[in-house]
Amino acid sequence: MNICGVLMPDDLASLGSPYVAMHYAGNEARRHISVHRVQAVIDSLEMSGGNAVDVGCGSGFSSVLLSRKASSVVAVDVGAHMVRIAGHLAKLNEAPVAGVIADASKPLPFPDAYFDGLISIEMIEHIVDWRASVREMVRVVRPGGRLVISTPGRYGLAQMIKTILVKAGLWKLGTYEWFIPRRQMIRELEGLGVRVTAVKHAVFTAPMLPDVVMPLIRGIERVVEAAGPLSRLCSTTIYCGVT
Repeated sequence: MNICGVLMPDDLASLGSPYVAMHYAGNEARRHISVHRVQAVIDSLEMSGGNAVDVGCGSGFSSVLLSRKASSVVAVDVGAHMVRIAGHLAKLNEAPVAGVIADASKPLPFPDAYFDGLISIEMIEHIVDWRASVREMVRVVRPGGRLVISTPGRYGLAQMIKTILVKAGLWKLGTYEWFIPRRQMIRELEGLGVRVTAVKHAVFTAPMLPDVVMPLIRGIERVVEAAGPLSRLCSTTIYCGVT
């Protein structure tokens, strides 16, 4: 199976991760929406060559895409099974990606200023002390390096719907429900010496929704993202910076 140029097993269930199957199986519109937020982050990382790190790599799909911009990539995740899947995808795509099992809520196992670039896609909202995680990510990027961090926007439409469901007792919050206000995130990055160069938004929706609604969401996608201030209703906020 070829998804946006990334080779994946035809039988996604063989990877042993319901998460991967939920995002990349189903119709083409579902796959597009799942890939779109990843591609938006990759496209926002201004680098060519050098070494990069993908913090919270998940299945490694993003790490493989990142390897097309960087000469080498380290895929980091707290889950050993996800690092294993990332390694499998890297091998399948002959991508220069090395997996490392590490907890992003703790000090990362890399020296200061080690990487030329960094991405982290919707990971920090899983961490209670997200500020400590951001500090670690900034620490391992060299001066003048690039980083792109995405996280669900606090005022994204999906988050507002989820908040309503929680208050109605129809949704139970998990430890990942740390929606970070835009100003707070920018203030944190700037306080660490990062020059925030852009804040972007991308549409993403709950992957558990049925395939039948995905083409409609894909159609709305371009309109919302190009709608100026209304783009904040997008579910994903992308912060781009130079260290």
